[in-house]
Amino acid sequence: MSNNSNNQGRAYEYAWINTLFDALSSVRDIQIVHNSSWDANKRAWEEIEDEMRDILEMSANAAVDTILELEPLMAENDSDELILEFQQDGAGTQGDVRDIVIKRNSIEWEIGLSIKHNHEAVKHSRLSHGLDFGKEWFNVPCSNTYWETIKPIFDYLKDEKFKKTKWSELKDKEGDVYIPLLSAFIQEVNRAYTSDPTMPRKMVEYLIGTKDYYKVISRDGKRLTVIRTFNMHGSLNQPSKMKISAICVPVVELPTELVTLKFKTGSANTVEMYLNNGWQLSFRIHNASTAVEPSLKFDVQFIGMPISILNIECKWNNICAMERAGLMLREKKEFSEQPTQPIPVSSPPVVPQSQSASPDPDYTAVKVGTKVSHKLFGTGKVIRIDLKKKRIRVAFALNEKQFEFPPAFTEEFLKVQN
Repeated sequence: MSNNSNNQGRAYEYAWINTLFDALSSVRDIQIVHNSSWDANKRAWEEIEDEMRDILEMSANAAVDTILELEPLMAENDSDELILEFQQDGAGTQGDVRDIVIKRNSIEWEIGLSIKHNHEAVKHSRLSHGLDFGKEWFNVPCSNTYWETIKPIFDYLKDEKFKKTKWSELKDKEGDVYIPLLSAFIQEVNRAYTSDPTMPRKMVEYLIGTKDYYKVISRDGKRLTVIRTFNMHGSLNQPSKMKISAICVPVVELPTELVTLKFKTGSANTVEMYLNNGWQLSFRIHNASTAVEPSLKFDVQFIGMPISILNIECKWNNICAMERAGLMLREKKEFSEQPTQPIPVSSPPVVPQSQSASPDPDYTAVKVGTKVSHKLFGTGKVIRIDLKKKRIRVAFALNEKQFEFPPAFTEEFLKVQN
């Protein structure tokens, strides 16, 4: 990852923790822990351009209300303090992939966010003559057979490195390196599964993390923020004393069986793994640099996930479109009311519009102080209009929101309150 991409990733984490603070500070006590990760992310934020800051803020603002809807305990004001903290570097090596940890000091509850900017990488691992992927991934050390098989391959790469050979100059890198190395990988994974039937679960936990969390992915080019729910242990989506979330997050079943592991059709450098319960992965091996090195990158991606992992798309006009696969919606009710009933995904719950709200075809009449309404956030007041950046900021009862201007009015996400 380039320094620029790394800076933007850290800055996006910084945008998210501050967006959460802004959204909740008016309704409850909240604290951001200042640690070394906070310092690093703040520096990254200060180093990026103003335009990129605006993009990252818009991305976080588009999805923050959905996170709050998913987690009623965040906004519950129960005379305690909500704590937001960046995860310390190195936690990922212990199986915790969360970037932001959110908890309350009066109850045994915490959730986490994994924040990704313009990528969905699972793991960037490596294969080399000395890296034991079996021990690292699923606690089954690689066999002597594996080490004996790959030794000639990496000895060959060491010799080519000494000659200062470029990868493009290798006569048959597929036949001499990729295919035999991946064949040894396939045999070793199958051997590990035979010796430890829990290998599929352990490997997926290594790849996605051992803690429950929401993965938040900003897709700047599509002006979209995606939320994915990784609720393996059932700790997400807990109700507060007064509210049950309108979105039901299912518990995700981890795999228990390895169905098949084989080369991807037509590929010499990628293998695909099919597990039960809807899990599918690809493993792509490739060189990490122009010059030959006795170490290869191993990019791991999910090509299929269980439908119980919800995929919620939040457009940057703050309206969220929830994918149909596995998604259930529940009416918002207090505990004192009747039990909630599922309602069709095609008819998500909306807050009724005020009788006095009506579309204003002439958005040029909108100015600072104009009262507007939004179908999710209710009534608010325009507090800033930036014609240069074509954005408008509205203060609602609980927090402030930024919209595109004039599309927010022409597409009727906002309506002038007469």
